[in-house]
Amino acid sequence: MFDVDDIGALVSNGDLEDVAFHEFAHGLGFGPGYFDDHDLLNTGSDPHFSGPLAIAAFNSAGGTSYTGAKVPVSSPDHAHWPESVFELEVMTPLMDPARTHPYSAVTLQAMADLGYVVDVSLADDYQLSGVSPPRVAGPVIDLSNDVVQGPVMVIDADGRIVRVIPPPPGTVLPSFQRREVQLDRRDSDGPVRWTRIPSTRRRPSGR
Repeated sequence: MFDVDDIGALVSNGDLEDVAFHEFAHGLGFGPGYFDDHDLLNTGSDPHFSGPLAIAAFNSAGGTSYTGAKVPVSSPDHAHWPESVFELEVMTPLMDPARTHPYSAVTLQAMADLGYVVDVSLADDYQLSGVSPPRVAGPVIDLSNDVVQGPVMVIDADGRIVRVIPPPPGTVLPSFQRREVQLDRRDSDGPVRWTRIPSTRRRPSGR
């Protein structure tokens, strides 16, 4: 969901494509639930994603000298690459408006480790520098809390719920302010009926 109040700024700064890519990646499985479901997430004092293709891409991007476990993920959400290592890569939790956020082979190969067929030739040129870039003046786009941890309902082609993935233990689910919307429903051969349904208020951009 993108808040209508944020769309203008995202478009004018050229950030909408990067934010959309970031959120679609989460929707396709770039996050702790799917990582763990594929036995590729190691948590603890040095959390990391252990997919072999992503590790190879990380090393090729200059990560051979990185002394921690590979590939590092952000803590405590385990849903992003850490900015301290990846700088401006598209799957880090903060985006600088009007800056380039590369789509690295590390991200694409992480999706391959999750079982997707990817075209790595589409990855941007990207190298780890080991130095976090200076922030631009003004607010950043904060995507650090953009993954709802569950429950996730898996639905088959017929619309039936075939599996429910629970949130990780200890997860505090977000609460949403709800309001009621009144709909005018008219049957073809009957009087007007009023039906009340709950409607979830939209959240901020990227969340």
